[in-house]
Amino acid sequence: MLDCAFKYKIVFNRMAAENVPFQAYFEETDKDGMKRVGPPSNEDWEKSISFLHFLKKFYDTTLKLSATKTVTSNIIFHELVSLQVEIELKMSDPRDPVLRRVASSMKKKFDKYWGRFESVNKMIFVAFVLDPRFKLQMLKISFQNLKAEENKIDEVVREVRTCLFNLYNEYRGGGWLSKPTNE
Repeated sequence: MLDCAFKYKIVFNRMAAENVPFQAYFEETDKDGMKRVGPPSNEDWEKSISFLHFLKKFYDTTLKLSATKTVTSNIIFHELVSLQVEIELKMSDPRDPVLRRVASSMKKKFDKYWGRFESVNKMIFVAFVLDPRFKLQMLKISFQNLKAEENKIDEVVREVRTCLFNLYNEYRGGGWLSKPTNE
């Protein structure tokens, strides 16, 4: 909806400058005696654009991860890291205190589900490592970019490596994972 309003920014500005009934509407008071909020100012538009860009990243990630006709398991970790970095950037941006508060609130919710990477399902990391573009070293670098503690990074990487070896050994040994499903 906000995206559509930007298409009409020029119309809003022109109406505010030229349309007397439009201006008069905002001079009136509502039924509670409160003065109405005027048409969007340039500052309002700039803040809205900032919000739009911030929220669009979440929207795009939601679309990517909820796709039903493409494989998404290999991009979950990458998308989570991108979201966390974006939230932290907005939290540290002193130019927009409103967006900082929103980002701070989003960070609390994000941390509730994804904040402690050592408690995240290891299969998300396994899928990341099995993607030909990313390997164990890239997993470690991603954790370092999130400013995680080195001992926790090493522990998680060791657990993922063990999981990968166990999966391979199961496959190589002809265990239940390697048997055809049409028997």
